[in-house]
Amino acid sequence: MSVIYEPTGSARSDAALALNIYHGCTHACAYCYVPSATFTKREIFNARIEPRANFLVMLEKDAIARYQRGEGGHVLMSFLNDPYQPAELEYGLTVSVISGLITSLPSSQKS
Repeated sequence: MSVIYEPTGSARSDAALALNIYHGCTHACAYCYVPSATFTKREIFNARIEPRANFLVMLEKDAIARYQRGEGGHVLMSFLNDPYQPAELEYGLTVSVISGLITSLPSSQKS
């Protein structure tokens, strides 16, 4: 399963590639479109946040494979929640994801 994906529909105009580290979002913004877009009850979506299972392992494999195939590019984090929410203090995944994306780049593309 790929964790870096190509958005479809109107989201495609925002980014060619995207990833979502977490499920849910505890910010509970009244204007958030994600609960309806993912067919999730707002109360459930806002109740808690969970990191995607084995996310960093899958990201490393996916990022390396994409770059080896010449499919690199900017990756948007995240269409489905805020990658820097209170749970980030516990999980610390966002910094690890950024670092993982950078280290998977060939040396000639790092800047």
